[in-house]
Amino acid sequence: MIIKNNNNGYFIDNVNEIWEIPINSDHMDILKEIPWFKYLTLPIERNWNGMKLFLWTNDNYYLAHTICIIYAFFIYFGPKIMEKRKPFKLEKPLKYWNLFLALFSFIGTLRLMPYVLTNLIKYGFVSSICSPPIAPLTKGPAGLWLSLFIYSKYIELIDTFFIIARKKSLSFLHWFHHLTVLLYTWDAYVCCQTIGVFFCAINYFVHSIMYFYYYLSSCGKRPKWGMIITILQIVQMIIGTILTTSGMYYSYKHPFANVFPVEYLSQPLKVGCHFIRTNGVFACLMYISYFALFFDFFIKRYITKGTPLAEWVTANKKPTKHE
Repeated sequence: MIIKNNNNGYFIDNVNEIWEIPINSDHMDILKEIPWFKYLTLPIERNWNGMKLFLWTNDNYYLAHTICIIYAFFIYFGPKIMEKRKPFKLEKPLKYWNLFLALFSFIGTLRLMPYVLTNLIKYGFVSSICSPPIAPLTKGPAGLWLSLFIYSKYIELIDTFFIIARKKSLSFLHWFHHLTVLLYTWDAYVCCQTIGVFFCAINYFVHSIMYFYYYLSSCGKRPKWGMIITILQIVQMIIGTILTTSGMYYSYKHPFANVFPVEYLSQPLKVGCHFIRTNGVFACLMYISYFALFFDFFIKRYITKGTPLAEWVTANKKPTKHE
Protein backbone atom coordinates (compact mmCIF):
# COMPACT_ATOMS: atom_id res chain seq x y z
CA MET A 1 0.00 0.00 0.00
CA ILE A 2 1.26 3.48 -0.87
CA ILE A 3 -0.01 6.45 1.12
CA LYS A 4 0.47 9.59 -0.93
CA ASN A 5 0.72 13.14 0.31
CA ASN A 6 -0.35 16.40 -1.30
CA ASN A 7 -1.40 19.81 -0.10
CA ASN A 8 -4.79 18.50 1.05
CA GLY A 9 -3.50 15.62 3.17
CA TYR A 10 -2.80 11.89 2.83
CA PHE A 11 -4.52 9.75 0.22
CA ILE A 12 -4.71 6.22 -1.13
CA ASP A 13 -5.79 5.38 -4.68
CA ASN A 14 -7.87 2.29 -3.97
CA VAL A 15 -10.58 1.84 -1.34
CA ASN A 16 -9.47 -1.78 -0.87
CA GLU A 17 -6.22 -0.49 0.62
CA ILE A 18 -8.19 0.83 3.60
CA TRP A 19 -7.97 -2.58 5.23
CA GLU A 20 -4.18 -2.38 5.38
CA ILE A 21 -4.22 0.70 7.61
CA PRO A 22 -3.85 -0.29 11.31
CA ILE A 23 -7.12 0.14 13.18
CA ASN A 24 -5.44 2.12 15.96
CA SER A 25 -3.61 4.50 13.63
CA ASP A 26 -4.19 8.21 14.13
CA HIS A 27 -6.25 8.25 10.95
CA MET A 28 -8.51 5.33 11.80
CA ASP A 29 -9.20 5.38 15.55
CA ILE A 30 -12.96 5.89 15.80
CA LEU A 31 -12.78 5.87 19.60
CA LYS A 32 -10.85 9.14 19.48
CA GLU A 33 -13.89 10.69 17.84
CA ILE A 34 -16.38 9.11 20.24
CA PRO A 35 -14.36 8.49 23.47
CA TRP A 36 -17.31 7.30 25.54
CA PHE A 37 -17.94 4.53 22.98
CA LYS A 38 -15.46 2.34 24.85
CA TYR A 39 -17.82 2.14 27.82
CA LEU A 40 -20.55 0.64 25.65
CA THR A 41 -18.43 -1.80 23.68
CA LEU A 42 -16.42 -4.98 24.17
CA PRO A 43 -12.76 -5.41 23.20
CA ILE A 44 -13.74 -7.61 20.26
CA GLU A 45 -15.87 -4.75 18.92
CA ARG A 46 -13.25 -2.07 19.46
CA ASN A 47 -10.59 -4.17 17.73
CA TRP A 48 -12.78 -5.32 14.86
CA ASN A 49 -11.23 -5.24 11.41
CA GLY A 50 -13.59 -6.45 8.71
CA MET A 51 -11.04 -6.78 5.93
CA LYS A 52 -11.44 -10.52 5.37
CA LEU A 53 -15.22 -10.40 5.60
CA PHE A 54 -15.44 -7.48 3.18
CA LEU A 55 -13.15 -9.15 0.65
CA TRP A 56 -15.08 -12.43 0.99
CA THR A 57 -18.32 -10.53 0.35
CA ASN A 58 -16.80 -8.95 -2.76
CA ASP A 59 -15.67 -12.34 -4.04
CA ASN A 60 -19.16 -13.78 -3.45
CA TYR A 61 -21.25 -10.89 -4.72
CA TYR A 62 -23.85 -13.14 -6.36
CA LEU A 63 -24.56 -15.07 -3.17
CA ALA A 64 -27.39 -12.66 -2.38
CA HIS A 65 -28.92 -13.14 -5.82
CA THR A 66 -28.70 -16.92 -5.49
CA ILE A 67 -30.35 -16.89 -2.06
CA CYS A 68 -33.08 -14.57 -3.33
CA ILE A 69 -33.88 -16.94 -6.20
CA ILE A 70 -34.18 -19.80 -3.71
CA TYR A 71 -36.30 -17.54 -1.48
CA ALA A 72 -38.61 -16.76 -4.43
CA PHE A 73 -39.13 -20.48 -5.04
CA PHE A 74 -39.89 -20.94 -1.35
CA ILE A 75 -42.53 -18.21 -1.19
CA TYR A 76 -44.18 -19.68 -4.30
CA PHE A 77 -44.06 -23.39 -3.50
CA GLY A 78 -44.14 -23.15 0.30
CA PRO A 79 -47.84 -22.29 0.59
CA LYS A 80 -48.68 -24.97 -2.00
CA ILE A 81 -46.82 -27.60 0.02
CA MET A 82 -48.67 -26.51 3.16
CA GLU A 83 -52.13 -26.52 1.52
CA LYS A 84 -53.08 -30.03 2.68
CA ARG A 85 -51.00 -30.00 5.84
CA LYS A 86 -51.84 -28.83 9.30
CA PRO A 87 -50.09 -25.65 10.43
CA PHE A 88 -47.03 -26.20 12.58
CA LYS A 89 -47.29 -25.07 16.18
CA LEU A 90 -44.35 -22.71 16.39
CA GLU A 91 -45.61 -20.20 18.93
CA LYS A 92 -42.75 -20.69 21.39
CA PRO A 93 -39.91 -20.65 18.80
CA LEU A 94 -41.52 -17.60 17.18
CA LYS A 95 -41.67 -15.81 20.51
CA TYR A 96 -37.96 -16.27 21.19
CA TRP A 97 -37.09 -15.53 17.57
CA ASN A 98 -38.77 -12.14 17.82
CA LEU A 99 -37.10 -11.45 21.15
CA PHE A 100 -33.69 -12.32 19.70
CA LEU A 101 -34.15 -9.97 16.74
CA ALA A 102 -35.46 -7.21 19.03
CA LEU A 103 -32.39 -7.44 21.29
CA PHE A 104 -30.03 -7.74 18.32
CA SER A 105 -31.53 -4.63 16.71
CA PHE A 106 -31.45 -2.73 20.01
CA ILE A 107 -27.73 -3.41 20.47
CA GLY A 108 -27.12 -2.46 16.84
CA THR A 109 -28.91 0.83 17.47
CA LEU A 110 -26.66 1.54 20.46
CA ARG A 111 -23.59 0.93 18.30
CA LEU A 112 -24.50 2.76 15.09
CA MET A 113 -26.81 5.60 16.12
CA PRO A 114 -24.22 7.37 18.32
CA TYR A 115 -21.75 7.08 15.46
CA VAL A 116 -24.17 8.62 12.95
CA LEU A 117 -25.32 11.41 15.26
CA THR A 118 -21.76 12.29 16.29
CA ASN A 119 -20.72 12.59 12.65
CA LEU A 120 -23.69 14.79 11.83
CA ILE A 121 -23.05 17.11 14.77
CA LYS A 122 -19.27 17.29 14.41
CA TYR A 123 -18.79 17.18 10.64
CA GLY A 124 -22.13 18.23 9.21
CA PHE A 125 -24.59 16.66 6.79
CA VAL A 126 -22.54 16.93 3.60
CA SER A 127 -19.39 15.35 5.05
CA SER A 128 -21.44 12.59 6.64
CA ILE A 129 -23.07 11.49 3.38
CA CYS A 130 -20.23 12.31 0.96
CA SER A 131 -16.96 11.40 2.67
CA PRO A 132 -15.30 8.27 1.27
CA PRO A 133 -15.85 5.30 3.59
CA ILE A 134 -12.45 5.12 5.23
CA ALA A 135 -13.42 4.21 8.78
CA PRO A 136 -17.15 3.56 9.09
CA LEU A 137 -17.72 0.55 6.88
CA THR A 138 -15.38 -1.99 8.42
CA LYS A 139 -13.39 -0.83 11.45
CA GLY A 140 -14.29 -0.81 15.13
CA PRO A 141 -17.75 -1.15 16.74
CA ALA A 142 -19.57 0.63 13.91
CA GLY A 143 -17.83 -1.55 11.33
CA LEU A 144 -18.72 -4.77 13.16
CA TRP A 145 -22.37 -3.92 13.61
CA LEU A 146 -22.65 -2.66 10.06
CA SER A 147 -21.31 -6.02 8.85
CA LEU A 148 -23.68 -7.88 11.17
CA PHE A 149 -26.56 -5.84 9.80
CA ILE A 150 -25.75 -6.82 6.23
CA TYR A 151 -25.58 -10.52 7.04
CA SER A 152 -28.63 -10.38 9.32
CA LYS A 153 -30.76 -9.80 6.23
CA TYR A 154 -30.19 -13.45 5.34
CA ILE A 155 -31.30 -14.52 8.81
CA GLU A 156 -34.44 -12.37 8.68
CA LEU A 157 -35.70 -14.46 5.76
CA ILE A 158 -36.63 -16.98 8.45
CA ASP A 159 -39.54 -14.63 9.25
CA THR A 160 -41.18 -15.91 6.08
CA PHE A 161 -40.73 -19.53 7.14
CA PHE A 162 -42.73 -18.85 10.31
CA ILE A 163 -45.54 -17.32 8.26
CA ILE A 164 -45.75 -20.14 5.72
CA ALA A 165 -45.22 -22.99 8.20
CA ARG A 166 -48.03 -21.62 10.39
CA LYS A 167 -50.27 -21.16 7.31
CA LYS A 168 -50.65 -17.43 7.86
CA SER A 169 -51.32 -14.99 5.04
CA LEU A 170 -48.11 -14.00 3.24
CA SER A 171 -48.43 -10.41 2.02
CA PHE A 172 -46.66 -8.90 -0.97
CA LEU A 173 -45.26 -6.20 1.32
CA HIS A 174 -43.59 -8.82 3.51
CA TRP A 175 -41.75 -10.86 0.91
CA PHE A 176 -40.98 -7.92 -1.42
CA HIS A 177 -39.45 -6.00 1.47
CA HIS A 178 -37.31 -8.94 2.66
CA LEU A 179 -36.08 -9.76 -0.83
CA THR A 180 -35.20 -6.26 -1.99
CA VAL A 181 -33.59 -5.21 1.31
CA LEU A 182 -31.21 -8.16 1.10
CA LEU A 183 -30.26 -7.33 -2.50
CA TYR A 184 -29.80 -3.64 -1.79
CA THR A 185 -27.80 -3.87 1.45
CA TRP A 186 -25.50 -6.51 -0.05
CA ASP A 187 -24.77 -4.28 -3.04
CA ALA A 188 -24.34 -1.17 -0.86
CA TYR A 189 -21.81 -3.00 1.33
CA VAL A 190 -19.81 -4.26 -1.63
CA CYS A 191 -19.68 -0.87 -3.37
CA CYS A 192 -19.00 1.00 -0.08
CA GLN A 193 -22.00 3.31 -0.29
CA THR A 194 -21.26 5.93 2.37
CA ILE A 195 -24.86 6.71 3.29
CA GLY A 196 -25.48 3.02 3.95
CA VAL A 197 -24.51 3.50 7.59
CA PHE A 198 -27.44 5.94 7.96
CA PHE A 199 -29.85 3.37 6.55
CA CYS A 200 -28.52 0.67 8.86
CA ALA A 201 -28.76 2.81 12.00
CA ILE A 202 -32.34 3.86 11.26
CA ASN A 203 -33.36 0.32 10.35
CA TYR A 204 -31.83 -1.06 13.54
CA PHE A 205 -33.85 1.45 15.56
CA VAL A 206 -37.18 0.74 13.84
CA HIS A 207 -36.63 -3.02 13.96
CA SER A 208 -35.81 -2.97 17.66
CA ILE A 209 -39.29 -1.57 18.31
CA MET A 210 -41.03 -3.66 15.65
CA TYR A 211 -39.67 -7.03 16.76
CA PHE A 212 -40.32 -6.18 20.40
CA TYR A 213 -43.93 -5.53 19.38
CA TYR A 214 -44.00 -8.91 17.64
CA TYR A 215 -42.52 -10.53 20.75
CA LEU A 216 -45.24 -9.08 22.99
CA SER A 217 -47.87 -10.14 20.46
CA SER A 218 -46.52 -13.70 20.38
CA CYS A 219 -46.82 -13.73 24.18
CA GLY A 220 -50.54 -13.11 23.79
CA LYS A 221 -50.30 -9.45 24.80
CA ARG A 222 -50.70 -7.51 21.58
CA PRO A 223 -49.87 -3.86 22.33
CA LYS A 224 -52.17 -1.06 21.25
CA TRP A 225 -49.38 1.02 19.73
CA GLY A 226 -48.97 -0.88 16.47
CA MET A 227 -49.78 2.30 14.54
CA ILE A 228 -46.60 3.91 15.88
CA ILE A 229 -44.47 1.24 14.19
CA THR A 230 -46.09 1.83 10.80
CA ILE A 231 -45.63 5.60 11.20
CA LEU A 232 -41.94 5.04 12.04
CA GLN A 233 -41.60 2.85 8.95
CA ILE A 234 -43.15 5.53 6.75
CA VAL A 235 -40.85 8.18 8.25
CA GLN A 236 -37.90 5.84 7.64
CA MET A 237 -38.78 5.68 3.94
CA ILE A 238 -39.06 9.47 3.71
CA ILE A 239 -35.65 9.93 5.37
CA GLY A 240 -34.12 7.27 3.11
CA THR A 241 -35.44 9.03 0.01
CA ILE A 242 -34.12 12.41 1.20
CA LEU A 243 -30.67 10.97 1.94
CA THR A 244 -30.49 9.19 -1.40
CA THR A 245 -31.59 12.15 -3.49
CA SER A 246 -29.19 14.41 -1.56
CA GLY A 247 -26.30 12.05 -2.26
CA MET A 248 -27.26 11.91 -5.92
CA TYR A 249 -27.42 15.71 -6.12
CA TYR A 250 -23.99 16.23 -4.54
CA SER A 251 -22.44 13.50 -6.67
CA TYR A 252 -23.37 15.39 -9.85
CA LYS A 253 -22.55 18.82 -8.45
CA HIS A 254 -19.21 17.68 -7.02
CA PRO A 255 -17.95 14.58 -8.92
CA PHE A 256 -15.74 12.24 -6.94
CA ALA A 257 -11.98 12.52 -7.61
CA ASN A 258 -11.35 8.76 -7.18
CA VAL A 259 -8.87 9.17 -4.34
CA PHE A 260 -9.54 8.29 -0.72
CA PRO A 261 -8.44 10.60 2.11
CA VAL A 262 -6.80 8.66 4.94
CA GLU A 263 -8.71 10.30 7.76
CA TYR A 264 -11.83 9.69 9.79
CA LEU A 265 -14.09 11.96 7.76
CA SER A 266 -12.79 14.28 5.08
CA GLN A 267 -13.61 17.96 4.83
CA PRO A 268 -16.85 18.60 2.93
CA LEU A 269 -16.35 17.78 -0.73
CA LYS A 270 -12.54 17.97 -0.55
CA VAL A 271 -12.36 15.15 -3.09
CA GLY A 272 -15.92 15.41 -4.32
CA CYS A 273 -18.90 13.37 -3.18
CA HIS A 274 -18.36 9.63 -2.89
CA PHE A 275 -21.77 8.33 -3.94
CA ILE A 276 -22.40 5.23 -6.06
CA ARG A 277 -25.15 6.34 -8.42
CA THR A 278 -26.32 2.92 -9.61
CA ASN A 279 -26.81 1.86 -6.01
CA GLY A 280 -28.45 5.23 -5.35
CA VAL A 281 -31.03 4.66 -8.09
CA PHE A 282 -31.77 1.23 -6.59
CA ALA A 283 -32.18 2.85 -3.15
CA CYS A 284 -34.45 5.60 -4.44
CA LEU A 285 -36.77 3.18 -6.24
CA MET A 286 -36.75 0.91 -3.21
CA TYR A 287 -37.65 3.63 -0.71
CA ILE A 288 -40.37 5.13 -2.90
CA SER A 289 -41.97 1.71 -3.39
CA TYR A 290 -41.74 0.99 0.34
CA PHE A 291 -43.32 4.34 1.13
CA ALA A 292 -46.25 3.56 -1.17
CA LEU A 293 -46.71 0.07 0.28
CA PHE A 294 -46.46 1.10 3.94
CA PHE A 295 -48.69 4.12 3.39
CA ASP A 296 -51.28 1.89 1.72
CA PHE A 297 -51.00 -0.54 4.64
CA PHE A 298 -51.46 2.34 7.11
CA ILE A 299 -54.61 3.57 5.37
CA LYS A 300 -56.17 0.11 5.16
CA ARG A 301 -55.17 -0.99 8.67
CA TYR A 302 -55.81 2.12 10.73
CA ILE A 303 -58.03 4.47 8.71
CA THR A 304 -60.50 2.49 6.61
CA LYS A 305 -59.97 -0.69 8.70
CA GLY A 306 -60.33 -3.04 5.73
CA THR A 307 -63.16 -1.18 4.01
CA PRO A 308 -62.43 -0.25 0.37
CA LEU A 309 -61.31 3.37 0.27
CA ALA A 310 -64.12 4.54 -2.04
CA GLU A 311 -66.77 2.99 0.22
CA TRP A 312 -65.10 4.45 3.32
CA VAL A 313 -65.03 7.95 1.81
CA THR A 314 -68.70 7.68 0.84
CA ALA A 315 -69.70 6.39 4.27
CA ASN A 316 -67.78 9.12 6.08
CA LYS A 317 -68.70 11.97 3.77
CA LYS A 318 -70.40 14.80 5.61
CA PRO A 319 -73.74 15.77 4.08
CA THR A 320 -73.95 19.24 2.52
CA LYS A 321 -76.71 21.73 3.27
CA HIS A 322 -78.50 20.76 0.04
CA GLU A 323 -78.51 17.02 0.81
